[in-house]
Amino acid sequence: MTAEPPLPLRQVALLLGNIHQLPKNQSDVFGLLRLLKAGELKAGFEFPGTRVFWIPISTSYWTRVSSDKFRALQYKSGDRLKKGTYKVPISDFVDEYIQVVSPEITVSIPAALDELRKALSAARQSFEVAITHEEWTKYLKQHQISDSALRRRPSSGRSEKSSWHHLLPIIAGFLMTEKNPEQLSRDYIAAKVRELANKDGITDLPSVATIRDIISKTFKRASEFRRQ
Repeated sequence: MTAEPPLPLRQVALLLGNIHQLPKNQSDVFGLLRLLKAGELKAGFEFPGTRVFWIPISTSYWTRVSSDKFRALQYKSGDRLKKGTYKVPISDFVDEYIQVVSPEITVSIPAALDELRKALSAARQSFEVAITHEEWTKYLKQHQISDSALRRRPSSGRSEKSSWHHLLPIIAGFLMTEKNPEQLSRDYIAAKVRELANKDGITDLPSVATIRDIISKTFKRASEFRRQ
């Protein structure tokens, strides 16, 4: 770890929202979860033993975390249910804890007992997950992301939904795999597309009505092309 304090996951999600040019103050919560599951970002937490230890969280842990559980990162001012923190108990990371503190507890039996006492006293606590500055900086360099991309760009008028480039392949794939898509109601297709997008963790989705309008236009254009 560096001397700088680690970045809480909510702060990283906000920075990712800036990078991906989401609407003002919108975090890319599920984008962050995808990065953690892919191992592109690694997280951990500070544990107060005889000194502060950094306990790393493996990629395999994140593969078991559902989108619903990760929604804990969503933040809304004044809403006690949306605090924007993701916390874990030390009991979920016993092996990681032992690996980190083992050099300390092999010094002497009193040292081992003191470390054990600290661990037991914190067993019922939860600790906020974060990403070190070193890890975040490495991610930015790997993806060639500049400092200017981290700052929120001022917007004028209504901003275009950032999810459309994710939605279009879903719409196309759904229509291509249906035997008779023309016989399906436009509302049904729109609702199904939005459902599939939600399962993929895509954020900033347009309404079903907006998706329905696009699908209606798609069928209209297809009809025009057939007549040409």
